[in-house]
Amino acid sequence: MPSRLPPVRKQLSMVLPEPLLVAMKQRAQQQGLTLTAYVSALVRADLGEPIEADPAAIAHQLGQLQQRVDRLERHGSSTTEPSNRPSHVDLM
Repeated sequence: MPSRLPPVRKQLSMVLPEPLLVAMKQRAQQQGLTLTAYVSALVRADLGEPIEADPAAIAHQLGQLQQRVDRLERHGSSTTEPSNRPSHVDLM
């Protein structure tokens, strides 16, 4: 049985209207994704392909969430008790 090789990645260069590119970047950021992961997910969904987990995208998204939690805890620290949770999660 042959071993499964990772998919080959290729780069794609596109010319898009600036307002569309800005909107895409904002939407990707809102979802905690890189632009590449965001566009890949949209295309896969349009093609009816299953969405594959992207470890780099997941790590990035987790990092974004950790930053949001840290900000919320700093702002709410004067009104809440200290948490026993670690303040940072090491991904690597």
